[in-house]
Amino acid sequence: MHTSLLQQPFNPDPVFSYLTQGRLTVLTGTQTWHIHAGEYILYTRNQLAKYLPPINASDEIQAITLVLKQNILQQYARENNITVIHNEQANAIIPITPNVLLQYFIQKLSPGLPIQHPEYAHYPEATIQELLFLLLRTDAALQNILFNFSKPAKANLHLFMQRHFRFNASIQQFSYLTGRSLTAFKRDFVAAFGQPPGRWLLEKRLTEAYDLITVQHLKPTDVCWYVGFEDLSHFSFAFKKKYGISPSQAKKRSE
Repeated sequence: MHTSLLQQPFNPDPVFSYLTQGRLTVLTGTQTWHIHAGEYILYTRNQLAKYLPPINASDEIQAITLVLKQNILQQYARENNITVIHNEQANAIIPITPNVLLQYFIQKLSPGLPIQHPEYAHYPEATIQELLFLLLRTDAALQNILFNFSKPAKANLHLFMQRHFRFNASIQQFSYLTGRSLTAFKRDFVAAFGQPPGRWLLEKRLTEAYDLITVQHLKPTDVCWYVGFEDLSHFSFAFKKKYGISPSQAKKRSE
């Protein structure tokens, strides 16, 4: 883990990315992906992920990234009579097989922004439509993922939260991703865990943070981002309130 770990909100739209430089590690609820320069990746919609840049700041990550907005996908589906055969339960990340057509497409685009940048490059609609055509030529089965506009199905709340509590998502995002209204999510959460979601998330993250610092002797700055806190000051305040000492003091005592 590194202090530069980036928390990302869930992706409401699919994202296509070609890594032009560097190596990127992506953490999802169930998998760890290592993406290298020259690889094509499709990040599917309605997913949570953390992006772990390299340790050395000089190893800059560059990527050409296109967001596949739902309105463009819907228009493309109508114009090309595309229907979803079945609802595909997709992984958070789908590697795309390289081919000459995709390589030529990438060469036409200007170099992308560093992936740490908060904004994606904006490409015209025609460029997105061309990419969709090429993706379907590469793998026709992608239509069941790209053009599936249904909301997330109702998930096993206990299993989902145990896998995803480390992601700094909002309660509203957690409720959406588990296929519930906000009211139903809060009600079901209390029934499953015996306390409100905000309190459970805080306790769960602090408990794991304490173990990582005092047993595994990891740096508090690394632990803060890993367990799902938004910033170090909030983490330190909550940690000291629960344990009576700061994270750095806890680490020093455990050594």
